[in-house]
Amino acid sequence: MSKLYEDFLRTLDEEIEKSSPEHREQIKILFLQAWYNTFPDNSIAQFTKKFKHIRTFSRAIKYEASKILGRTFKQIKMGVRV
Repeated sequence: MSKLYEDFLRTLDEEIEKSSPEHREQIKILFLQAWYNTFPDNSIAQFTKKFKHIRTFSRAIKYEASKILGRTFKQIKMGVRV
């Protein structure tokens, strides 16, 4: 697993922990499904693609998860730039 992918997953986990407690478990399950579908490729692009195709969650959960993913990308981008 690449260092960037490890940082991505670590940052994603940190952002999930900051999410609202009422949605946190469902968001974790959503991201776990996306992660499971990318294994063994371990690619951020593949993770994002699989995330977009998951349709079994409510709009509110997908919206919250999308915000978390956006914050994660922003933090990863800032970390790479430094």
